[in-house]
Amino acid sequence: MILRLFGNKCSVCGKRARDTIWVSASEDAKAGLVCKACRARLRAESETKARLRAESETKARLRAESEAKDKLVSAAIMGDAAAVRALLEAGADVNAKKSDGETALIVAAWRGHLEIVRALLEAGAEVDAKGFLGRTAIVEASEMGHVDVVRTLLSAGADVGVNAAGGTPLICASLHQHLDVVRALLEAGADVNAKRSDGETALIVAAWRGHLEIVRALLEAGADPNAEGATEDTAFEIALENSDLDMVDAMVTVGARIKATRVRHHLIFASSQGDVQAVQAIFSNSRNEIGVLLRWDRHQLVRAIDIARNGGFTAIVSFLESKLS
Repeated sequence: MILRLFGNKCSVCGKRARDTIWVSASEDAKAGLVCKACRARLRAESETKARLRAESETKARLRAESEAKDKLVSAAIMGDAAAVRALLEAGADVNAKKSDGETALIVAAWRGHLEIVRALLEAGAEVDAKGFLGRTAIVEASEMGHVDVVRTLLSAGADVGVNAAGGTPLICASLHQHLDVVRALLEAGADVNAKRSDGETALIVAAWRGHLEIVRALLEAGADPNAEGATEDTAFEIALENSDLDMVDAMVTVGARIKATRVRHHLIFASSQGDVQAVQAIFSNSRNEIGVLLRWDRHQLVRAIDIARNGGFTAIVSFLESKLS
């Protein structure tokens, strides 16, 4: 209730004023007669204190949540399943992210801690949560070769086609030569011809790493040996340059071809390197039309012979000269 009491002193500033009003002690923490100016100041001070108190409480809560989050992620990294379970039972947010976006599930999958991965999934962890550079738990597990973790994540509905930094789970597993993981991902329906941001496919990176069994598994699943990668090389051309004849034969069987615009490059390169196996591979299989093409293109053969002769590679010279007849 506001009372206008003429001639009375303000209990705060001591001045007499005609606009003096009465406020309760609970409102402004001061009893008595208070002028309008002092009342406004007291109310502003009270609101500031309330705001600072709320901010302090919020900071304390966020700090506690951050500590709990860090503890959960740290326990997941260290493989401390008991600590992870205790923190979850205490109410830790199973999907909380650190500043870099990593969740407990992502780091547990990366480290291959199967028991913890299962515990986090049972607690409601988001299986496809994206962490650093958009990488998910299944990408990390696939890259590290943790096949049991991969299978567990797949059973929980993980997206086998996520394409993050480094590529899809299949590309990551192929690059790092994890055959069991490659097979598990293919069985789960992974796109065998998916490309990462630079255009590389799982088959291209497997050929580059020289892993024949992974190459065969990918080819059986329908991988395209003629798909071009970042440097416009195909998996077949990479195998050819590496003189991996078993890999070359596996790809020729499913229709691998060297592009006509790349024939000169591969023949000249192999001849300059003294790689007789690579040169022979171009002509080795009747299903490969490159041999026919080169037999009619004497200019390419003569130039390759000259390069091989200058390098002292007599075996290549003899082989190519036989194609001139």
